[in-house]
Amino acid sequence: MYWPTYSDAGSDNLVSLFRSSDKPAFNLSYWKDATYDKLVDEAGTHTATDRDKAAELYGQAQRRLLEQAPGAFLYDMRTPVVMNSEVKGFACNPNYSLSISLYQLHRGAS
Repeated sequence: MYWPTYSDAGSDNLVSLFRSSDKPAFNLSYWKDATYDKLVDEAGTHTATDRDKAAELYGQAQRRLLEQAPGAFLYDMRTPVVMNSEVKGFACNPNYSLSISLYQLHRGAS
């Protein structure tokens, strides 16, 4: 179970699963890294205003996470999305690939 968060996945995965806390809630690795915490905290402040900056900071945090290895990453599950070629306006958010915004969809010109 996750708390409601931003839709950029940094908060869902990087913060809730690995950010330090005094009492473990989601950070079940018990990992504490002040540099990592600073990166994900700052990235969260840019999520709505500067997506590129947020992605850059989350990327730095991910690299640090991989270098420090507080958890074992067994696989990266990918979810394929299939769409009829006549349907236009589809934009997939890779963080929520099963949540499709239907109001954007329309039939393309034949």
